[in-house]
Amino acid sequence: MADQRLVILDHDGGHDDLVALCLLLAHPTQVRVIGSVVTDADCFVEHGFSITGKLMTLMHAEEGLPLFPIGKSSLGGVNPFPSDWRWSAKNMEDLPCVNMPKHSALWESLYEANNRLRGEELLADLVLKSDRKVTICVTGPLSNVAWCVEKYGESFTTKVEECIIMGGAVSVGGNVFIDGRTDGTAEWNIFWDPPAAKTVFDCTSLKKVMFTLDSTNHVPVTSSVVRQFGAQNEFLLSQFVGSAWASCTHHELMRPGDGYFAWDVLTAAYAVERSIADFYQEALDVVTEGDSEGRTVALHDEGRTDSVIAKNVDAGRFYSLVLDSMKRCKM
Repeated sequence: MADQRLVILDHDGGHDDLVALCLLLAHPTQVRVIGSVVTDADCFVEHGFSITGKLMTLMHAEEGLPLFPIGKSSLGGVNPFPSDWRWSAKNMEDLPCVNMPKHSALWESLYEANNRLRGEELLADLVLKSDRKVTICVTGPLSNVAWCVEKYGESFTTKVEECIIMGGAVSVGGNVFIDGRTDGTAEWNIFWDPPAAKTVFDCTSLKKVMFTLDSTNHVPVTSSVVRQFGAQNEFLLSQFVGSAWASCTHHELMRPGDGYFAWDVLTAAYAVERSIADFYQEALDVVTEGDSEGRTVALHDEGRTDSVIAKNVDAGRFYSLVLDSMKRCKM
């Protein structure tokens, strides 16, 4: 379909990354996922890779969606995520709803071919060889996109319709708190690899649509939202998303005021429904060293038209979109 977006999901395997993948796959009329790259950041990459494949084969077997290549990025970060945070992909990989025998057998048959793909090379290959412009949805660090920009320049960027990015904090506080080292202004996706983020932000030939903490702070993952999935438990995709998000609702109790948010899901929602938020034009820079390492800074450069930032999120519409989208793969 000519108006169907071709989308590559570049993610790092957290709960919200995988729910974002589900949202994209649940809208085959608007979006066709043509590939996915998994980075060893907010997951241990083998588990993030595996659960991505299991979701792909579930939707292929039950909904007839096309299979797509999945690659593991070989790139490392400047500031790794705490190891205790990185196990969620393992938990999601083991959920019963994504381990039905026929789906598992299909993924096992595809595993080796995909396991040989380097994620950053796959990203470049998918963009450069596409006969149409491609949308890249980045819900992890920007390392893979930066690698492509540095290696291929405008041969790559001119083939990208938009790069939709979850990352940064402009007018709100960050979510990186390391005693004696950071000042709390950075956001984790940017902090993981600040030089990569700077490379992408500095690239004026790449159109960037930014979902920073300023917008994602308006879509917390709460018990009242998650429990609504119980009314649609006959759908395998709804079971997965409800279970994934249910394992996040305790964060607000552990860290009042700093709970779990639908960071990546809101970002992916833009690829499905562009009116999910309003936007204002603003270019960003990144601090790459010191206590503010990873901080995003507004440039207020009226001559820059390559970047917009989300604001005024319609939270009610967003939650309804996610719930309704997961009525897929009926048992």
